[in-house]
Amino acid sequence: MMDADAVWDVLMELAGATEDWRADFVRHAGLNPTDLEYRFGGKLGFGGKARTDGRRWWVDCYPEDETPERRAIVAAVNARIGGGA
Repeated sequence: MMDADAVWDVLMELAGATEDWRADFVRHAGLNPTDLEYRFGGKLGFGGKARTDGRRWWVDCYPEDETPERRAIVAAVNARIGGGA
């Protein structure tokens, strides 16, 4: 499984996350390694979240905010971070 720092790299590259929140994300991932739900927003909007259950990472967004572009971003990120809900 990727570490939180590597996941954030992918979120920045593909989903519009910013460097400003990396340290906070990594800290929260360390505090909640088996039950993290972190709102990062970016290109997925307010409901864009990165999640882990300790075995895998995945991202999603609010279903009501989905667009073809956002579904493509979710799929691309999940393919890179080994995720999928």
